[in-house]
Amino acid sequence: MNRRLFLTRGLILALLLVAAPGLTAAESLTDVEVLRSWEHTVKIDNEDVFRRVEIIFDYARGEAFERTYDVKGAMISEKRAPTPSPSEAELERAIEIIRNDIELNSLVQSLELRLEGGFTLREDADQPCGPGTRCLQIFASEPEGELPRFRAVVDLVNGQIKYRDLDRWQVEEGDRK
Repeated sequence: MNRRLFLTRGLILALLLVAAPGLTAAESLTDVEVLRSWEHTVKIDNEDVFRRVEIIFDYARGEAFERTYDVKGAMISEKRAPTPSPSEAELERAIEIIRNDIELNSLVQSLELRLEGGFTLREDADQPCGPGTRCLQIFASEPEGELPRFRAVVDLVNGQIKYRDLDRWQVEEGDRK
């Protein structure tokens, strides 16, 4: 990528963030997020041939893919991949979306809850986390507690909170050990 293209993309992103108040850097998504990558060699005609593999999530298509590149960086294959675990950047984005939500952040702050999780949720086509979404489950627990106080499910494709399970995770005080 040449410097001019890099600067142009950076300027466009900056303008989009300024033009869209309320959209934070953590909520803005690149078109494609590289979740994992590795390099290895394969045998072709008895010779070791370099390959780089990336597991990506394409937010425009709402799907994960495995891409393979040759030594020159040219993509030689792309195939759909099973739902991959989220990257640290995606987990941070999901947590920031929760922190920007007035109701959920109020609970987090008032009860001094810790946010963790990041398990993916994939549902059928007629459900909020169906195909075309990238939903992560985030749990809020007390600092020393094991039981979550609430669960929120965030769709990173559109930056929305799809589920707010505020009562489901509550346990009677006598049941806590």
